[in-house]
Amino acid sequence: MTTSTHTTATFTPDQPYSFEYDVQIFDTDCYGVIWHGAYVKWLEMGRVDMLKHLGIDLKQMSDAHDIVFPVVEQNTRFRASGRFGDRVRLTTTFRLDGYKFFFTQQVVALPGRQRPAEQLLIEAQTTVVMVNLEGRLYRKLPDILYKLLLGDG
Repeated sequence: MTTSTHTTATFTPDQPYSFEYDVQIFDTDCYGVIWHGAYVKWLEMGRVDMLKHLGIDLKQMSDAHDIVFPVVEQNTRFRASGRFGDRVRLTTTFRLDGYKFFFTQQVVALPGRQRPAEQLLIEAQTTVVMVNLEGRLYRKLPDILYKLLLGDG
């Protein structure tokens, strides 16, 4: 099991992470409007990709370090409807406060055939914690994550 000597840690990446995606037919309901569950999948993709970009591979954290990252809270505010054929951009930022990751994400429809300007579709806030494979909560930032995010300090 991974141990920690770091009682508190805070971290905010310098740059947000974003990716673009073409809305597929399987992302929509029978009316061609993006199904709410598709957003949950995209939000997860954004969080996982951002962490990977920072050197945190979730599979490796689980297999080699006994650390998994469950979502404990997620709030989503739907602002407008996206549609099949839209190109969207998902932007992710987070801050680490102690042992919790607080993610803030937005999905924006980009200008194109269906809309003249960018349009905010959703805003979401997600809280992620760290537990071991038996479900025990890490109340301190594990050493491996401290090193990846904050250096050897």
